[in-house]
Amino acid sequence: MGCEVMVKNTMELQLQVKCGEVVMVRPCLPSPKTTLYLSNLDDQSMLRFMVRQILLYKVYNNSNSNSLGNPAKVIREALSKVLVYYYPMAGRLRSSHNGKLQVEYNAEGVPFMAATSDNNLSVLGDCDDLKQSFHQLISTIPFGAETESIYPLVLQVTQFSCGGFVLGYGSNHSICDGLGMAQFLNGLGEMARGVGKLSVQPIWDRELLKPRNPPQVMFHHSELVTDSFISSFQEHEECVHYFHYLDSKTIKQIKQRLMGECKESFSSFDIGAALFWRAMTKAHKIPHSHSVKLVFAMNSRKLFKPPLHNGYYGNCFYPVCATARAEELYSTSILQVIMIIKRSRLLLSNEYLRSSIDFVEINRKVMNQHVHVPMKNVVFMSDWRFLGLNSVDFGWGETSILSPIEWSGFFHANFIVFIQPPKGKDGIKVLLCMPQTTLKLFEIEMEVGILSNSMEKDMQRSSL
Repeated sequence: MGCEVMVKNTMELQLQVKCGEVVMVRPCLPSPKTTLYLSNLDDQSMLRFMVRQILLYKVYNNSNSNSLGNPAKVIREALSKVLVYYYPMAGRLRSSHNGKLQVEYNAEGVPFMAATSDNNLSVLGDCDDLKQSFHQLISTIPFGAETESIYPLVLQVTQFSCGGFVLGYGSNHSICDGLGMAQFLNGLGEMARGVGKLSVQPIWDRELLKPRNPPQVMFHHSELVTDSFISSFQEHEECVHYFHYLDSKTIKQIKQRLMGECKESFSSFDIGAALFWRAMTKAHKIPHSHSVKLVFAMNSRKLFKPPLHNGYYGNCFYPVCATARAEELYSTSILQVIMIIKRSRLLLSNEYLRSSIDFVEINRKVMNQHVHVPMKNVVFMSDWRFLGLNSVDFGWGETSILSPIEWSGFFHANFIVFIQPPKGKDGIKVLLCMPQTTLKLFEIEMEVGILSNSMEKDMQRSSL
């Protein structure tokens, strides 16, 4: 089968974590006390939340790598070193008079906690069943806190009885995007391994993305028009998180068949996005005449003129919006759905991005007052496979498993994340969030979509 569904286990994992005291880690060298500008791509209301994830490292007692020392101590010392380069991470978010966020740096430091567990790391499995108990692995932040009452970054290292450990981190999305956070964590890993100089020098330079004076909005930014994001879910609908594994063999078969039709290459993301978008639309039974959207993040660093420097770690993944009528997703081939997605990327350019920055500048007050809510006709998708989070190495090898553990931000329902599968598994690990009432029909539609596009018979040819 092309799609392996991870069935949720109803028994709570007996994970027990003993937390130590929170220590404020500061840069080991003096850093300037200053107020730092955040770009309008950083300062969007939809990004004012904490991203909480865990990185698992399967280290066992018979491993000679234990000579490296205690992971919590090693990482804490490395944090003090890397903050010399990334000192804004030890600052505090503040709001200026017009509601715009900025970073005040006064060397208060990053909250760090060392914790232990008598459990074996295997109690977490492959993190295919997100449990409330996982929150113990990043318990230094108050859940549900307002943006300005929490820190830009918090870290926790939990040592397990088997010798393995987990790094749990919370980062405020207004400070950096996923690529920027991966850059920071890989730098932290280099310091932990005793590397004398960071391989990528961090660059703040958020002023490069300042709005024009006067602002010039040249495009209709439907992806930022919050008034169109109206809830269509019932308040009592419970959302569930669960995983699919989309295997490499299935993806390869679909790629080959599509190339046979149009002689064009397609990425795994293109194929996965089309399959999930169409299945989600069908599962929600969106009326044929209604508009449906797929909103996904695209790295725009090289689209600016001039391109942003290597090492820029601010928010630069822009929400691309693919739009179609539900009828198109119901009746057309998967190839045509993919082409809708591919064409949506072509809109992004330096001019479009500059226009969006100006749009946020003009509409900041209204956008900051709006509360984002999920809707059935919009699917949000993010691809974390190539950010670099899986390569973070503190001296005990690269990440074995990466997993988000909490969803308190903008995305609640109809949110899909592509994740690198655990070592030893191929394909794409896909985390989904949707109402419980939609789950069964969605899984049926996904299986039908996969089977109809990977079978040996000829696919129906579609005009592009």
